[in-house]
Parts: sequence; C-alpha cells; structure tokens
Amino acid sequence: MSIVESWMPWLSRLETPGLVIFISLLIALYFWVTETDVGLAITAPWTIKNDRERMAFCSLYRPGFQASELGLLAAFWLLEAVFLGLQGEYYQVIWIGAGLVVLNLLLRLGAAWSSGKTIKGARAIHFVHALVSVATVIYLVTVGFSILLNMGMGTVTSGMIFWSPIGVVCGIWAVLACTSHGALYAAWKTTNPLRERCRALALVILFLHILLSIILLLAIYMLVILPTQVRPIFIGGGVVSILIYFAMYVTARKRHVGAAYFLGYFGAIAAFTMHQLVFYMIMQETASPVAWGQIVNRLPALFLPTVAVAVCGAILALIYKWSRPVIDLPRTIGWKQNEK
Repeated sequence: MSIVESWMPWLSRLETPGLVIFISLLIALYFWVTETDVGLAITAPWTIKNDRERMAFCSLYRPGFQASELGLLAAFWLLEAVFLGLQGEYYQVIWIGAGLVVLNLLLRLGAAWSSGKTIKGARAIHFVHALVSVATVIYLVTVGFSILLNMGMGTVTSGMIFWSPIGVVCGIWAVLACTSHGALYAAWKTTNPLRERCRALALVILFLHILLSIILLLAIYMLVILPTQVRPIFIGGGVVSILIYFAMYVTARKRHVGAAYFLGYFGAIAAFTMHQLVFYMIMQETASPVAWGQIVNRLPALFLPTVAVAVCGAILALIYKWSRPVIDLPRTIGWKQNEK
C-alpha cells in the first residue's frame, strides 16, 4: 500500500460505482475552479470598452494556471483504467476534449500575464478566447452527459453514444452558469462603469439560466427513463439548484454581487450532487464490479501525486482569487455612478 493510499484508506474499498464517482469528482474539480475564468472569457467581449478596462479585466484571470487541469488528466487516466478497451473513437473524443482544455489554458495564461501591455487586435483575441471557452464547456458537458444517458440511464437518442439533444442543452446550461459566475466575479472585483456592465450582463444571463434550468429539469424528467427510487432525488436536487440561482438573481439585483458570486458555488454543488446521487444509484444496477485493487496497476505511477497537486493547487488558486483587492477604475465622461 502506498503512502497516499494509507492516508486515504477509502480508496482500497472503491468498486465501480465509487470509482466512476471519483472520476466525476475530478472532472467537477476542473469546472468548479475554472468556472470563474471561463465566465470571464465569455464576459470580456461584451463589457470591455477601452484599454484601461481591458488591462484591469485581464488581471482578474490571474494566477491563470490553477492545477485543476491536472485533475482532468487524472480523470482520463482513471477512466481508461476502469473501462478497459477505450480505443478508437473513445481516444479521439478524449483527445479532442484535452486539446480544447489546453488551448483554453494557453489563451487564459496569455490574457492573465499580458494585462499590463497594449496589444493590437485585443478585441479579436477576446472573441477567440470566448469562442474557445464556449466550445470547451459545451463539448465536455455534452459528451459526458450523453455517455451517461446512452450507457447508463436509457434515452430516446439510442445509437448516439457521444451526443444527444439533452446533452447539448446541458452544455448550454453549463455555459450560462459559467458566464453568470464570471460576470459576477468581475462586478465584485471592479468598480464604476465596468462593474455596472458586468452586473447587468450577469442579471440577464441568470434570468436565462433559470428559465433553461426549468426547461431542462422537465425535459429530463419526461424524456429520460429514471428508476422510481431516483425520481425524488432528481426533482429535489433540481428544484434546490433553481432556487439557489433565483436567490443569486435577487441578490445581484440588490447589488450584493460578492454574495451572489459565492451563491453560485452552492448552485453548482446542488446540481452536481443531485446528478451524482442519481448516477451512483444507476451504476449500482448496471455496472460490472471492478475494485481499486484490480485497476491500480493500470494507472501511471504519477496518478495519486497528480490528484494531490490538482486539489492543493485548486485550493490555493481559489484563495488567491477570493482575496485579491478590488480594482478601482476611473469614471468615464457622461457616466453617473448608480451605487447607493
């Protein structure tokens, strides 16, 4: 038994459902930590009006690298070890996702550490960064949720293992969640006109997000074959998530953007917990039993250190982002401050 395994004895007791949950947690770590930066990238083209605001906005990306990408790499390793025979189209799907993640990371690093420079074509770069961020989120969420639907839960889209209409809608839902979170963070950490633009965008996105959440909850309930014991958990988790996002909307309208931003984490956790409980209950019935001891030799030697670095790096990055000071921007001509 390795030192890390002795620290985490629950690892040796994991079987297929628990291992799949572990994979999902590693993927969720990526989204929880990068959600703000992805949202910033999508928000930037619609809110930045001049170079001063661009430099201030880009500094919000720092530190840029949060190590959560390593958690995603560990998830891919574990996915391959649990489900032997990941070949051909499976590898292709994973490599496309990994390529989008790396490209998004490089664009984010470039934006974070060029914030003090004047760059030609900065507006075009912001649009490219926003498009790559949208593509990354939609691709990862669509593929992940579609595999869940088609392999584990049963759905109307049989024969399309990596794609489903509901999966695409889930991807759009995730884009809206990231955008509102990034816009609220920018509104929290800036002042004057940029703050107001970001808050206004967050309110619009949150309204659309709540509507789509209701539609998505009804669509999955009616179109996906859910076991009887799973339905109350699914509906309860979905309703709690919608209520949290509604509270975010009300809080942001009252200009408490910092509080609304932190509520976003609870909304994401509520939605993810509901998803994982449903997934776990279904996997218990459908998955072939595989234990940690059977797959540990299929994993790279760096698997557990990679997970440890990803978790520690993510925690440090979040603390850095939450504790950074507010950027005070000058008022522009003709603008009246709306703060109370």
